Amino acid sequence: MVEIGRYTFHYATSLHRVTFGEGITKIPYAAFNNCQSLTEVILPSTITSVDDFAFGGCYTLISINLPEGLKFIGVSAFSGCSSLSDVTFPESLMHVYTNAFFECKNITEVTLPDNVSIVGENSFAGCEALKKVSIGINEGNASDCKIQGSAFLECKSLETVVMNAKVTYIGMHAFQECKALSDISIPESVNSIDSYAFSSCDSLSEVTLPDNISKLGHNIFYDSLNVTLKIKKGGLAEKYANEYFLLHYFKRHPEWQGRGTVVDKQGERLTILIPEFAYCCKSRFNGNLHRGDEVDLVYNEADPVELKLHLQVKKLQENSPNSGL
Repeated sequence: MVEIGRYTFHYATSLHRVTFGEGITKIPYAAFNNCQSLTEVILPSTITSVDDFAFGGCYTLISINLPEGLKFIGVSAFSGCSSLSDVTFPESLMHVYTNAFFECKNITEVTLPDNVSIVGENSFAGCEALKKVSIGINEGNASDCKIQGSAFLECKSLETVVMNAKVTYIGMHAFQECKALSDISIPESVNSIDSYAFSSCDSLSEVTLPDNISKLGHNIFYDSLNVTLKIKKGGLAEKYANEYFLLHYFKRHPEWQGRGTVVDKQGERLTILIPEFAYCCKSRFNGNLHRGDEVDLVYNEADPVELKLHLQVKKLQENSPNSGL
């Protein structure tokens, strides 16, 4: 046999054990979905893909080998396999897609190989017994990797996360509600951390932000009450963090009014220095303004995620150098 069809053994409730001969290259869509007595699966070395929902809902499945040569684990491929406890991921693996191991509640450790470039949304969410996650080992051979949104959401026993130097993105809610998480090192390769990525991580006490960070979502550490951020002085992360928290200040104080000095003017477009914060922002004004003019400013809008601040020029200061023009 070199091929089986979609839904072939779907809801085969008396099936206990499956052994495949060599030659089969994929387990197709929902082929063994909800086989509620299945306990063991032995895959051949020729397998390259376990497709969407292939073993989803097989809650008695205890053991499955993932052979070298396997590249793709599909959407919800093992979702709800709550008895699965020991999974070894082959070096050939490239993608772990959405919900792949969602609520596999007995898995205690996940070690993803260097070739993995996608850890999909909710891929390990709700794995309540999961204690350690390692993403890549040999940094020189690793692929760039993105940890998508909610990948490890509510892994309440997760204590340690190790990432290699090719992880570039940590998605929204990626580690939210990981109550036991106390040890995580974010590599310098990470340039984007999305909103709520580490929110409600009660045991998290110290996190060092990479120097090359270029985008931070909002409320990354929301309700992680014990966390202290470490940032390299003078680096990009410090500059970004200062601007990020300044824009949060403006959002919390929409009543703010202040003064600024025009430092550049291109038509209606102004660059205005706010001495109070040693910060330059952009604005528009179609009146008669020049470099060096002082103006009154009022708050309009702030977006800390996109690092955008909009202030409205209210009027020209009377003591401005050009106020008599």
